[in-house]
Amino acid sequence: MTIAVERPATLAPSRPGASTSTSAGDDVGVVERRLSFRPGVTLSVVDGHAVLAHPWGCHRLVAPPEGLWRGLDLLAAGFAGDTALAQAVAAGRPATDPGVLRDTAGLYQLMARLPALLSVGLFHGGRPALVAVPISDRAQAPGRGLVGPGTPVALPRHAFFRRLPAGGPFVLESPLSLYRAEWHDPTALAVVTGMAVAGHGVEPASGGGSSDDGPLPLEVADLLVAVGLLACSAHPDEEERPSLAVWDFHDLLFHTRSRSGRHDYPFGGLFRHAGSLPPLPAVKPPPAGEAIDLPRPEYAFTVAADPPLTEVLEARRSVRSYADEPITRDQVGELLYRALRVRALKAAGVSVPYDVTDRPFPTGGGAGDLEVYVTVARCRDLEPGIYHYDAAGHRLRSVPHSGADRQRLLVSAWQATAGTVEPHVLLTITSRFGRLSWKYSSIAYACTLKHVGVLYQTMYLVATAMGLAPCALGSGNPDDAARAFGLDWTEESSVGDFLIGPAPAPCEPPTDFADVIDQARICEGASQK
Repeated sequence: MTIAVERPATLAPSRPGASTSTSAGDDVGVVERRLSFRPGVTLSVVDGHAVLAHPWGCHRLVAPPEGLWRGLDLLAAGFAGDTALAQAVAAGRPATDPGVLRDTAGLYQLMARLPALLSVGLFHGGRPALVAVPISDRAQAPGRGLVGPGTPVALPRHAFFRRLPAGGPFVLESPLSLYRAEWHDPTALAVVTGMAVAGHGVEPASGGGSSDDGPLPLEVADLLVAVGLLACSAHPDEEERPSLAVWDFHDLLFHTRSRSGRHDYPFGGLFRHAGSLPPLPAVKPPPAGEAIDLPRPEYAFTVAADPPLTEVLEARRSVRSYADEPITRDQVGELLYRALRVRALKAAGVSVPYDVTDRPFPTGGGAGDLEVYVTVARCRDLEPGIYHYDAAGHRLRSVPHSGADRQRLLVSAWQATAGTVEPHVLLTITSRFGRLSWKYSSIAYACTLKHVGVLYQTMYLVATAMGLAPCALGSGNPDDAARAFGLDWTEESSVGDFLIGPAPAPCEPPTDFADVIDQARICEGASQK
């Protein structure tokens, strides 16, 4: 079970009389590594036993001896170096006392077993320069001595700087590291920014800062290399393993931040905005344009006319050519109804504090964040233009736009098909992000893209069953869409595009499953000989 408990910046000792000393090495110019429990860790006493609660669970220490207690208290109170920890454990006893040796060994064994609970602070002249915070329960204790005065170090291409929200510190992060570096001293920051500006490996002593910094540049580089935020290389990008070289910066970051395990940020259905913002309505209020009511398909007729599901799945293809006769308004309406309509609305309740929509395709938490805009170039009984699909009222609403804006959308769709087909009807899928981010943290945009995927497949299957020509597109221009639809792209932006048109000719239905099983098994057998 996960226990998420936040520790204040300075936590009072958990037992009366516990020490609050931090370090004995506060001389100006001295650089020292110190340890502290990371944020989110609490130390408490339960029935005489020590309990360490942390973001990934908890650990119970059965009746720890007094010296070990004092060491834990010191780590809970703030950063402490080796000297301060030794003094706290000894509490005036000789260093050779068997009890001191036992308690000291116990403390360091515990820290070695639980490295993910310990932040590592680099202190310069007694003041914090940077802090390496573990962000995963798989983080290992950083080693030492990895960087020497002549070792070239460089900032890898996947590392990045930013400032944490709400007045938080300036940080260095990377999806490849299980630590986050938080900066508290501009001198230490200059060491790494100097390396970043250089664009290649430099020796720590010349990476930034000044000659008065003493051992700070070397210690900064050594800690950051140890936690995977710097590379011991003159040209780290050229030395990437092939599996990493194929990842773009934003793809790898998005992947690791929208899954759990490689970060410690708020994650999942936390309703972080429930106290400050109201949820967006489950159904978007339709625009004020002219309404065109679409016919509702008849259930019994549709069920009787549709081919079996297996046949539809086997026949599904992306079709990039059209018949001469255009698609009709009723066909567009049937596709929208069967794939996108609102089937039901459920009012907010105690367990779900927002209105929920039920649609033919699934969405996280019943958010129903997706909208569809229909850009028409050629369609019988429907004038060329841009329309918003009212999924609750099953009607199209005309959207005011310029001919140039409509043309830009159609040209962009044509380019996305490599110029293979002149678009007849373009369905642009947008997301009202607030419907998801009001509830979900870290995964809201990932959920939106999953929704687009299941909607794509739903439209593919419906269009195939109807004998139409469907084709999902892999790209689109959100600025062009926002301008054409009159949207603020930070509130609602295009996230998918789908072409629909008349099938060029009736396709023969499949008569059997298609697969490559025999070829794969033959190749595998040949490779093993």
